[in-house]
Amino acid sequence: MDVIDAYWEQRNLNLKTYELIFNDADNIELYDVWFDSVKSHADYIVSKVPVGHPQLCNDLLSNGFSFIEMITVVSVNQLPTLSNIQQRIMKKISYTEMTDEDVEVLYSEIRKGLFKTDRIAMESGLGIEKSIRRYIGWLSDEKARGARFYRINFNDEYAGFFVLGTMKNNKMSSILAGIFESYQKYAIGFFMNYLAYQEAFSQGAKAVKTSFSSNNRGASSIHYSIACNLHEQYYVLSKMV
Repeated sequence: MDVIDAYWEQRNLNLKTYELIFNDADNIELYDVWFDSVKSHADYIVSKVPVGHPQLCNDLLSNGFSFIEMITVVSVNQLPTLSNIQQRIMKKISYTEMTDEDVEVLYSEIRKGLFKTDRIAMESGLGIEKSIRRYIGWLSDEKARGARFYRINFNDEYAGFFVLGTMKNNKMSSILAGIFESYQKYAIGFFMNYLAYQEAFSQGAKAVKTSFSSNNRGASSIHYSIACNLHEQYYVLSKMV
């Protein structure tokens, strides 16, 4: 069991937070020993359990955890083939790297509640306001680490975004993407992934890695429609101490 002191969540959530990454051989007894050592000063614990371990999940549930989501991590190593309809839509879509003003517009859209299916937004005791603060804090950190932000244009209007991490070993992460709420009716969500892959490959990436939550049906649908390589899946459970 790997323990991460998620110090950044003190800023985002105002909670002393630990993340636990369970491995295949771990059991609840290991957790119990660790918890006894931190229960006096921990506020919030997030546990990540690899799929295929229902007993460990049940044991955590019996210890006061709540099930939140399942995360799937995938990668792509080639651009998806566009259908004839998608090719026609693509003619209306473009992207460009964001200006500072574009970033502020993105943060404004997040403040409107862009990510309602986020686990923090959906969790009792936390909610959408803390989720918003967390997203903006996270993106600010990623920008400071060198991530590049891109705006998506639909009919020449700012309609969404994607964020790419820095290149590592010929691989790049698609950190986050979204379509602004007023443009979601146009069903262009597929293209936020497509454009992220296109830009990453243009920079020399051999593979682009991303993840999505079981709570986000739209993101799941997009990824299931693309030839992805499955890397890992894990359950996420959380507990207020």
